[in-house]
Amino acid sequence: MACGSDLADALPTLPRLPTLPRLIQSLLKNLLLVGSAIIHYGLRI
Repeated sequence: MACGSDLADALPTLPRLPTLPRLIQSLLKNLLLVGSAIIHYGLRI
């Protein structure tokens, strides 16, 4: 994690760096929600 923060501090001119982890985090969260929903409904069936 230190490398990521150091990279963000070293490159403050790139606005895409802080938004990329947020995008990945949101995608992972959506995948977890979809996966848990599929497992939940799968167990019901």
